[in-house]
Amino acid sequence: VYLHAAKIDNARKYMDECLELRKLLQITGGDEEPLAMLQAHVAGAEGKPQYVISLLEPLTIRDKVNSAVLGLLGTAYSQTGQTSKAVETLTAYFKMKPRDGTQGDGGPIRILLARQYGIQGDWKSALQEARRAEDAQKDNLAAGLFRIEAEMHVATGAASGERAKAFSTLGDELAKLRVE
Repeated sequence: VYLHAAKIDNARKYMDECLELRKLLQITGGDEEPLAMLQAHVAGAEGKPQYVISLLEPLTIRDKVNSAVLGLLGTAYSQTGQTSKAVETLTAYFKMKPRDGTQGDGGPIRILLARQYGIQGDWKSALQEARRAEDAQKDNLAAGLFRIEAEMHVATGAASGERAKAFSTLGDELAKLRVE
């Protein structure tokens, strides 16, 4: 609740109290995933992606991994410049939740995957994911602009006539965005 309300300090305070109570009551065992996810969400909100990774990587060795773990872990990998791991983890996320990002949800994770492909220089995959993100969030200007960027990179490899036509079309699209 506190994380959704952007009250990170309160989230940290109450999470620490919960952890302290667990220690005092000597609560051990059980499913550690919910606790690790809570800690990872708070760490992510505090801007500590390396700590998120240290909390969630151990959960990925299980037979069944929660898609939320993969989404949060993939985000943390991208924030720490671990592009290959981010792509691998976010791709696994979308294999588990293929419709996520097609109904207005998952768009931010989808554009994150697109950006990671772009960092790797895989502009065709970046374009594919950017289109999916843009379809999921029609009003997301960042997704639209990244899709245009990816299209420009893909067009750079096209024959000169096709490239000129693509750049002209993309230029018109950018001009239209500027007016809106």
